[in-house]
Formats: sequence, structure tokens, C-alpha cells
Amino acid sequence: MKNYFKKFSIMFVMTLVIIGFGIIQNGSSANAADIGWQRYEKTSSYFLYEGSWSYTNGSAYLDAFTYNSSADLRFNFYGSKLRFYSLGRSDHSLNAVINIDGIDYQFKETTSYSNDYSLDFEKNGLELKNHSVVVKKLDANNRCLSFRAIDIDSTGKMLPYDYTTLTALTSETSNAITLKWNTANSSNVTGYNIKRSTTSGGTYETIATSSDTSYTDTNVQLGVTYYYIITPIIASKEGTKSNEAYAICKFNESISLDKSSINVNVGDTQQLTATTTPAGAQVTWTLDNTGVATVDSTGKVTGVKEGSCTITATTANGLTATCVVTVTKETKSISLNKSTTSLTIDDSETLIATTTPAGINVKWSSSDTSVATVDSNGKVTAIGSGTATITATTLDGSNLSASCLVTVAQKGNDPAQAGSEYITNIAHAKGDNTNNPGGEVTIIFHGTADTTLSVVKTADVKDVWVGDNFTYTLVITNTGTKTAKAVVVNDPAPNHIDFNVSGVTTTQGTVDSSSTSKNIIVNVGDIPPTGTVTIKIPATVIA
Repeated sequence: MKNYFKKFSIMFVMTLVIIGFGIIQNGSSANAADIGWQRYEKTSSYFLYEGSWSYTNGSAYLDAFTYNSSADLRFNFYGSKLRFYSLGRSDHSLNAVINIDGIDYQFKETTSYSNDYSLDFEKNGLELKNHSVVVKKLDANNRCLSFRAIDIDSTGKMLPYDYTTLTALTSETSNAITLKWNTANSSNVTGYNIKRSTTSGGTYETIATSSDTSYTDTNVQLGVTYYYIITPIIASKEGTKSNEAYAICKFNESISLDKSSINVNVGDTQQLTATTTPAGAQVTWTLDNTGVATVDSTGKVTGVKEGSCTITATTANGLTATCVVTVTKETKSISLNKSTTSLTIDDSETLIATTTPAGINVKWSSSDTSVATVDSNGKVTAIGSGTATITATTLDGSNLSASCLVTVAQKGNDPAQAGSEYITNIAHAKGDNTNNPGGEVTIIFHGTADTTLSVVKTADVKDVWVGDNFTYTLVITNTGTKTAKAVVVNDPAPNHIDFNVSGVTTTQGTVDSSSTSKNIIVNVGDIPPTGTVTIKIPATVIA
């Protein structure tokens, strides 16, 4: 028997096939189950020996054994702890494994002849439920896997090795019952018979055969309770039947929301609408974070503070639908349709303020009402030559504002020819420590300036027609005794003129990126006393 020696008076050798399951310990002796445990010997019908196994039956020793690495021992039990015993011998496995519910535990078997029941493995603290166990050896064929008995907790029980646990669930979206079960603890299972009855424990009819571990029964009627069992097919024969599971087909109920996610500002509200089948079913609204938002009994959501939460609508039968709510602080803004504009005395133009969110009331004001006034609707009226800043300010407490620089020119004389008119262009230059003079206009002082800038503007033509191109030349000179700091030149286009922004040149500084065909801004920088900067602005006459 290949290095196998036993002391006994009678030996009986037989080959078995089995499936197994186990846990690891040391080689202490236990000829009877301890208190709190119950023992099952190797000859119990609960054990399945798969592959090539033998067992001895003598006056002193009893064990099942195999030298085959492809053989294994299988069994199922209900409980929370397990012990595995072998019969001590010198060639026992030094690399065995017990797999419990898919988790491997390695152990060594006792190699001493002194113990009739050698405790090789013990596992406590398992979840109290049905467990599937497979035991096998991993070392070479000159090592033997021996099995004598197992102990499980005294309140547990052994289950047939092909036992399956069945559950039945009704569908929330269709008239169907879904069955699920675990795989029978045998490598020879070829499928499962699904059986059904309309009475508990009654006569079961086989309604399907499945090679999978789930099945959906769609041939069901509303309001009927169905009872099911599963039997594995092993070697063309039916195995042990499962537990009985039942389910009742209710009305095909459902619930959905009109939105799966929403964004709401702090203090704002949005309405969620639940649709149920049957229509009009009672719905309860809840959320998981009342610090972020609230929801009332109608599904109206109110933002409380920045964050996110999930709102759940639940029917009386427990069906649910959810919506993720993100609460943010509202981003407010105001802008005008123009940043600069040019008027002649007695002309008017209406500025348009756009707010986010829309509809915020604004207040209009003018920095110099002797130059231009503005009414409550943003209508600007030119009063006298010069510049004024028109500002629109929000009245909702955010105090945001946007402004437009208005340049007012005097009215020209009657045109020299019928159908013609004068085009007057006014450019302005100002530094941090200068007054604000403008070409062709009276210089307006605001306080006492440290130094003075002179702006002279000329054009290289005297008469133009629609479509003509020409160039304005601006010469800015520091006529004072101190350096003019951070000088900025602002040149609004007059009526009938478009500036060519890309063609603007300056002997000092840069053209500001905000410049447009209607307004040129040049950031000149510092101009020392007697310093001069020349700016050329290409222009086109338009209708």
C-alpha cells in the first residue's frame, strides 16, 4: 500500500468518490467530541469522496486516505465552527488545504502514529449559516491525505453534499419570479431541475432544467403564491432537493422620477414629479441630508446650503426612485451691451443691462450729469461736451455694477455740401498723476494735476467717402516738469468710422486686448517731461 503501515487485525480496503470542506489546527488527540461539538465519522453518507480514495477498517484504526492529488473530500454543514481529524501516520500530507465557501486554509496533517483521532485543523467564528467545504492535498503522490472524522458545533447540522439553498424574489418591473441558488457541492453536477407547486409541500411539477444557478419564471399569474424547490442532476440522477422557497406575484407596480439629478441654488426651489403604476399611488419623500436641502410632501426641493444629497420617493409597498441633488451658491453678474459710446450734444442712446440671474433690478447713474444723464431705463442723453461714466448697479444686495464710458462732442456746423457731415474724433490720455485732456476738446481738471499731457490728433485726409481708408495720428506729449505715470490713451470711434485694431501702432507701450473697432485703448506707460508718444490708428469710413 505504498509506505502505508497500520496496526490492526482486520483490514478492509475500498475505493470511494467524495467532495469536501475544512479548516486547520494542530495534531492533538480527541477520541470523542468535546462539549459543544458533535462528531461525524468518515463513513457518514454526508461525505462525498471524489477521485481515488481507500479506507481501512481495523481493530485499532479507521480512516479514509488517498495519495492522489486530484482527489478531494466534500461536504456541507450548517454551523459556525469546524474540526478536521486524520489518523496519525508518517507519510501524511504536509501541504493540505481546506476550502470553506471559496476561501483556502492550508494545514499539515499529523505524522505521528500515536493518535487515533489526530486534530489537524480547527476553525471557529464562522458565520452561522450553510457552508460548503472541499479538502484536498497539494503535495506529491508519495504523501497521503488521511481523513478520520469532523466535528461541528453541537447546535449545527450536516447537510447533504448536493444540498442547495434556494431563494425566490418577485420582479419590480415585470410579472415574473426570479429564483437563485448556490452551486451543489459536487463536480459531477450537470444541471438543476426547477420544480413548482401552488401549495406548500404539495406536488411539484418540473417546469425547467437549467445549467445555471438562477432562473426567471415568467409563466405566473397576479395574486398567486408559487412554491419552488431545486434538485441537482448528478450522474443523470436527481440529487437532494433544496429548501422550499415561495413568492407571490403582486400588481406590476413601479415608480420613477422625472429627473435623476438636479442642480438648485441656495434658497431656490425645484419640483420633482413621481410617476407610479398604478397611477396615483401614495408616495413618501425623504432625503439623506436635511442640512443641504429639504423636500416637502409634494416633491418640492429647496436648496439650503452648498453640498449634495439624495432624495428618495417610496411607495407604500417599498418601491423607490431616487434623484441626486446638488446645491450651489448662485453666481450673479451684470454686464452692459457697450463699454464705450460716443454721442453729440442732444443725442441719446439706450444702454442695455444683462443680469445673471435674469430680471435683477438695477439703478442707473452718471458720473457727470453736465456731460450726460441717464434715466431709470438706461437711456443716456448727451448734455455737454466731455466724458462721463454711466453705471448700472444691482439692487438685490449683491451691489454688482457695470459701466460705459460716454464721450460727448459738440455739434458740428452745417455741412459744406448736401449729403455730407463732419466727423469729429476725440482721443483722451490720462496718467496716474495727470489731468484728463482730450484732443479737440477743452481739458477738464479734477483737482490739481502734477503734470500735464498734450494730445494732438490729425487725419491724413480732409474729405472721405463711404469705403475710404485713412489713418489718424495721435501725438501725446508730456508738457509738464514731472514724469506722467501709467498713461493710458482712450480713443472712441466717431459715427461712420470703424478702427482697424490689428493695424494700430505705437512708439511706446501696447495696444490693450480689449480694444475694438469702436474704441482703441493703448497702455503707453510712463512719459518723461518733454517725452512724446505717437500712435497711428487705421480707419475705414462706413455708412
